[in-house]
Amino acid sequence: MNMLEKKTKIKTSELLILLSWLKGETVMTKKPFNFDHLLSQCMGVDDDDEEINVEDFIDQLMIDLFNMYEKLKSTSKEDLEEKMKETALFNVLSKDLVSESMRSLERFIDLYERILMETKFEYPEIRGIQKNIFTSLISTCIANEEYEKCIELKEKIKEV
Repeated sequence: MNMLEKKTKIKTSELLILLSWLKGETVMTKKPFNFDHLLSQCMGVDDDDEEINVEDFIDQLMIDLFNMYEKLKSTSKEDLEEKMKETALFNVLSKDLVSESMRSLERFIDLYERILMETKFEYPEIRGIQKNIFTSLISTCIANEEYEKCIELKEKIKEV
């Protein structure tokens, strides 16, 4: 039984989370956003549960999102909230925006990790990222004496 499966489709709502975070990052860094066609497809869908074909794009999308994921994951919640409060717009915007932004951030991180944990990728770059994350998780599991989880992660590494 394969633990990792090739992902060919993603729910519109989930794809929008990934694409909107990447779009925001590319606007801020003035880098090209290479997924306008997927974003357009998402905007043309009324049902959040409808699935969009990402078979030819998922590897590159996950690679493009990795640096942002890593940066957000390594910054504490308190530091992120503090940075939001320091921005000039904070005094103009609703205080609920900070908590909504934090919820959006958590949804992005959870979704990115879930896709990484479940998907069999083709591109060597994302497979290397995946392997490093699994290896890091194994160390954490050993330290926490979660040996069953270690076994599962070792099986997943064999499939990467």
